[in-house]
Amino acid sequence: MAPIWFLSLLFLSCILLAAFTHKKRRKNQQPPSPPGFPIIGNLHQLGELPHQSLWSLSKTYGPVMLLRLGSVPTVVVSSSETAKQALKIHDLHCCSRPSLAELFSVKRVHSIQPIKEEEVKKLIDSATESASQKSPVNLSEKSLDLTASVICKAAFGLSFHSTVLNNDGFDKLIREAFLFLGSFSASNFQMVAGSSTGSRGVEDFVDLLLRLEKEETVPGYGKLTRNHIKAILMNVLLGAINTSAMTMTWAMAELIRNLRVMKKVQSEIRNQMRNQSVITLDDIDHLPYLNMRSCLNLRSMAIGRDPESWKDADTFFPERFMENNIDAKGQNFELLPFGSGRRICPGMYMGTTMVEFGLANMLYQFDWELPEGMVVEDIDMEESPGLAVGKKNELLLVPVKYLGH
Repeated sequence: MAPIWFLSLLFLSCILLAAFTHKKRRKNQQPPSPPGFPIIGNLHQLGELPHQSLWSLSKTYGPVMLLRLGSVPTVVVSSSETAKQALKIHDLHCCSRPSLAELFSVKRVHSIQPIKEEEVKKLIDSATESASQKSPVNLSEKSLDLTASVICKAAFGLSFHSTVLNNDGFDKLIREAFLFLGSFSASNFQMVAGSSTGSRGVEDFVDLLLRLEKEETVPGYGKLTRNHIKAILMNVLLGAINTSAMTMTWAMAELIRNLRVMKKVQSEIRNQMRNQSVITLDDIDHLPYLNMRSCLNLRSMAIGRDPESWKDADTFFPERFMENNIDAKGQNFELLPFGSGRRICPGMYMGTTMVEFGLANMLYQFDWELPEGMVVEDIDMEESPGLAVGKKNELLLVPVKYLGH
């Protein structure tokens, strides 16, 4: 019995030693990681503003670090070189996404341009009324209203103003995004599908998704299901509406704090437009200073603030893009507001045209001032938490109608 007991103990010890050695070897192959707690992992270290916390952690643990968000291991990349490794060189191992390019193609973005023009006109009319009364405009609210109106019409063929969302605190619904996930049923859109095609001759997003569900298989992912459609629609709503509205708000906040930049971009727009009363999407291509897009990277952290790539990265200085060929389209890993490679944001063109078109018209039609009694130092630039980081407090500015056209 003794030899059997001894052999059993020896065998068990060998197994435990092998397991410990394998675990240690695997651990040594992993990126550095801050110490965490059982069950919650590193969740407690993310804080109220996770992007700020991750940036701070990257300074201690390097450009590639491993976090455990609960039981989910998550690799955080914080430099342009490591981003290139993940998104370009090893993209097949790190990234994948079903191809739905038709949903956000250049042709489709141009097809909804009449919707953008109609909704921007409503914004301009509303701001003109405020200008006549010298009253402030809530640009945070107006930006959200503009993007929501465009996306609702493009996605569902319905006006945002005619839906119950417009009366039930849509801003709150956007912020509490999880409420949307269970609220959309593709069957509810059957009566809407096709209704807008006859009036505008344009297939809306729901029409397209229902057609893909019936006709096509997405390569590598099989057929689209109703759950896929609900998830895509949620991404269209949350991604397109919230991020575009936030970017417009941050851009106007930075411009009012940097009047030199505001005057320069207004001069470019007004010189280009001459006596035209309306800016079109084609006009945007002839506005290089507006297109420098430093505003699109205002809240990107780590990679977009790497001192090896950017001088004075926290300074709002659009001219920095005149000094290099770096843009935000995913080819330059020093600036990745939309990601890159297989994980690039499919709605990049739709988002940038929405932001640029809205900003161009607001800056063309109006000069902007702070409310009475406010100075630049009073502008609150505090951030709100979330996947897309918005301005915590609403931006109120007074429009002054430009009469030079």
